[in-house]
Amino acid sequence: MTWNLEVVEGPDRGARAAFSGSEISIGRDSARCGLTLSDQDVSRLHARALLLEDGAVQLEDMGSANGTLVNGARIEHPVSLGPEDSVQLGGSRLRLTWSAGAEEAQKQPLAVSSVSIGSLASNDLAIDHPDVSRHHARLDRYAGGMSYLTDLNSSSGTFVNGQPVRGSVELSPNSWIRIGPLNYHFDGEKLQSEEGVALAVLRGAGKGEQAPLPTQLAQAFRVPFAGGIPLKLLLGSVLAVIPVVNFFAEGYRYRLLKDSIAEKMEMPAWDDWKTLFVKGLLLYLLKILYILVPVVLTAVFFLLTVTRLAAGGFGLLETGLLLSLCLLLLTAFLLPMGWSHFAATGEFASAFQFRVILQCIKSVLPQYLAVLLLVLGLWIINAFIALIPAAGWIISMFLSFFIQVVSVLLFGILYRTAAAGPVS
Repeated sequence: MTWNLEVVEGPDRGARAAFSGSEISIGRDSARCGLTLSDQDVSRLHARALLLEDGAVQLEDMGSANGTLVNGARIEHPVSLGPEDSVQLGGSRLRLTWSAGAEEAQKQPLAVSSVSIGSLASNDLAIDHPDVSRHHARLDRYAGGMSYLTDLNSSSGTFVNGQPVRGSVELSPNSWIRIGPLNYHFDGEKLQSEEGVALAVLRGAGKGEQAPLPTQLAQAFRVPFAGGIPLKLLLGSVLAVIPVVNFFAEGYRYRLLKDSIAEKMEMPAWDDWKTLFVKGLLLYLLKILYILVPVVLTAVFFLLTVTRLAAGGFGLLETGLLLSLCLLLLTAFLLPMGWSHFAATGEFASAFQFRVILQCIKSVLPQYLAVLLLVLGLWIINAFIALIPAAGWIISMFLSFFIQVVSVLLFGILYRTAAAGPVS
């Protein structure tokens, strides 16, 4: 058993470091720090946690530019640190956890469902009140049914049964949560107003409560047509082919993906257009960032190779072309799960947490490969349909968005399954 430092908020959420010796250095310099953060507001060597001989832990600032805060107060000298304390470095929040060590800590499950709470309309529970921060708190459900409430460095604080929340606390059924002037009852599954009205629901209490994976995957193909005429699907099909406007359709896919991860298998309403556009733009940007380097390298090596075809043989340029193509395939392989991790956390940088992404893919590898091949097959069929004169293009337009909808639902299911644990 040992103490660990865990990032609970910020770009590197989920990262952990255990005391393998007497200290853990924290900062952006991976060569000097045992816990490396990508947060640009964090100094290269920002702070240091010391494990004393009696088992106690002390934290000290290492002359950082933006300072180190413990429970909201900037520290000037080493201070004692306990699991109830909240440590703030730039935009990242850390806490001290007790576990069987770093190897066991890496096996901790990902959240299978989350409810975001704040004043912004894009939150799952939007509270329009001046005492409520834009991103105030988050309620997470983990495999096995455990629920945790996290205060997101709100200005007025978050309270559970009258006690202030510092960092994250386990939330038991029949708990009362106070946010600003309002009280909410948590019954283990949903947040209710004082009048008993359900306002937000946590889904996915555990893998054992879910339908068999093949049944869930088959359900994804029925979702676009649930409720009769697929008007939501038709609207998305039209928006998806209009330049710039297509970011609304991309944002709708983000919402579908997020809902699928939360076990909400239905076509959501076309509303909150500003959020749709922003999330769609980010989803599209992720795709560009993923494939930009491999595409450029492939194009360069291809052009250079073509210019020397007459020379014959298999040389350095051909090898570079082959490697760049392999890199392009690898990024295409990782991208769907990268999108899913972004949708699950709501944090853009999480799409580049490749250790977590690979861990998710490994948990559902056979199913992940099958879904990739299935989606590829659908796109090939769509390409042949598009070759049909006149009617083929119209059919292809609607089929394209149908494939995009089904694919994000499928990958959302796989991410949720991976978060709950490996498929047996």
